[in-house]
Amino acid sequence: MVIILAIKLVYLFIPNYSKNLVKLISTVGLSLLYYPSVWSKNSIDLTSNAWKKLCQDEPELNDVDFDFYVFGHSLGGLIALSWPAYVADVKFQPKQILTADPAPSTEMGIPRIAIFILKLFRTPFTLEPITIQDIGSSINIPVAILHGADDKIVKPEFWVQKSLFTKKSNFDYIASLNKTIYFSLSDLQNSPPLIAFHNQAVTNTNYFDDVLFENFGGAKDKPNAYNDQYIWPSLNLIIENQAEVNELLNKLPLRTIKVTDTLPPRQSFTTWIIFVLGLILLVVCVINFAGLSRIVI
Repeated sequence: MVIILAIKLVYLFIPNYSKNLVKLISTVGLSLLYYPSVWSKNSIDLTSNAWKKLCQDEPELNDVDFDFYVFGHSLGGLIALSWPAYVADVKFQPKQILTADPAPSTEMGIPRIAIFILKLFRTPFTLEPITIQDIGSSINIPVAILHGADDKIVKPEFWVQKSLFTKKSNFDYIASLNKTIYFSLSDLQNSPPLIAFHNQAVTNTNYFDDVLFENFGGAKDKPNAYNDQYIWPSLNLIIENQAEVNELLNKLPLRTIKVTDTLPPRQSFTTWIIFVLGLILLVVCVINFAGLSRIVI
């Protein structure tokens, strides 16, 4: 209730955004009462229990060898990346991991005001977050990250650029020697425009209001080019043993979108701050120089 009240106050003048953000947080509210490690362990347990039930119904499956893969999107992508750190059963050790726009931390993408309040109440969710810095050393299998270059929720820079407080990028914390990160690009000239947002893996976002949709992105009511040409073909290529994670770029059926393994350069907010400060300093110097010239004359 405190979080909901805070959101309503922060977004007082954007009522539609506030209403939908409250709805979104309320949906996952119960998850905040558990440690994120419990999320991962529950995912593993559900998979194991489902397999045991399947084997009870079809006993011959007990003797079947199979390849196991893990896929996740957003926070689910981080859970997928954390799988090797928590799984114990060799049967469910993944052969490869594929993620779409994964968060490098369980706190990523959640409003800072919500995180602040949760920390005040010592909610389990914030006491022991999962971060790629902690679990990265356990990831020794092929990993592919499929990101959107214009993701506003989990910005791609969070993966490939070092922050002020880290020695290396989040992507570099992944121990695997066979890892690749790809970036789909936006195409504003397409009709309708294609924007490489956060929900590239989602084929229907009707449950989002248009206001939230502007930030989360994704197909509104049916699969779009990012679904058909990027995310799901990548998953199919991997689970059908047609490609390793570092081979996807040359095998994707790209027709109307572009994908690259290098994040296109763009000016950061810091660059703009330095530019503005430099401009102010230049103006001050010019004014002082003009004043000094009048004094000399």
